Amino acid sequence: MFSSRNIHFAILGLILGASTGYVAAFYQAEAAFVPKTTVQQQGSQTGTPPNHPNVTPEQLLEMFYWLKLIRAFDERLSILVKQGKVRTIGLSEVSAATVRRAHRVHPITAVQTEYSLWTRNPEVAVRDTCRELGIALVAFSPLGRGFLTGELRDVSALPPKDIRLAMPRFQGEHFERNLGLLAGLSAIAREQRVTMAQLVLAWLLAQGGDIVPIPGTTRGDHLEENVGATAITLPSDTIARLNDLINPRTVSGARYNAATQVEIDTEEIVLPPEGGSHASPV
Repeated sequence: MFSSRNIHFAILGLILGASTGYVAAFYQAEAAFVPKTTVQQQGSQTGTPPNHPNVTPEQLLEMFYWLKLIRAFDERLSILVKQGKVRTIGLSEVSAATVRRAHRVHPITAVQTEYSLWTRNPEVAVRDTCRELGIALVAFSPLGRGFLTGELRDVSALPPKDIRLAMPRFQGEHFERNLGLLAGLSAIAREQRVTMAQLVLAWLLAQGGDIVPIPGTTRGDHLEENVGATAITLPSDTIARLNDLINPRTVSGARYNAATQVEIDTEEIVLPPEGGSHASPV
C-alpha cells in the first residue's frame, strides 16, 4: 500500500541509488492519489491510496509533484525538504483551493497543469492563485497534445493505446469540428513566419513570465523548433486573433472522458452568456 511512510522510504531509495545525498528531482504521478469520490464521501482529505508500482530513477524530474493532495503526504514531504532529502515540492492537476491548502502546510514551488490555446482551465482560478502566492505554473501539453501543431489530421493513424483516443476532443464529430480550427491557425502562423507549434507556444509564453511550457517530443528537430518560440514576441492584435479563433467556445469536446474527469481536481470551465468572459469558477 502506498502511504506517506512509503514515500519516505522510496525517496531514501532514490538517494542511495543516485549517490547525491538528496533528490533534486522526483516525479510521482499518483503518489498521493485518492479518488475524488472517496474524499467527498469521507468529507475530508483522508483516505487509503490504491496499490502503486515501485518508483524508478527514470521518474526523476526537477521537482516533486503529487497528483492529489492528502495532508499526511504534504507534511511528510515538508519534513523531507527540511532534511534536505527533497529540494522542492510541486503539485499536478489540482484546483486553486488545493494549491492554497497545500501552500499553508509547506511552500509550493510549482503547479503543473494542462494549459494551451485550446485548454484554458488554469484561467478559471489556478493561474491567478499561483501568481498571488508566487508559484510557477508549469504548462504541460502546451501544443494541445500535438493537435495544435497541425500534424495530426487523422486519429486512425494513432497507436491503439494512445491516450488521445479516449479523449472526446479527438473523437468523431468533435475531432472533425476541431480540424476546422487549423486553417485559421495555419494562416496566422504563415503571417508571423513561424510554425504552428511556435505560434501556440509563443501565445502561451505571452500569458506571463511565470508560465513554463513543457512541450514533449522525441525528435531533435521538434526540440529546436519548440525552443525557437522563446525568441518570438507576438503583436497584441495577433494574440487577440488567436483568442478569438481558439477558445472554450470554439473547441469541441471535453478534454477528458466522464470516467477520467471524476478524478480530476482542476476547475472546469462554465461558459457564460455571449459577450462574457470565457472562463469562470464552477
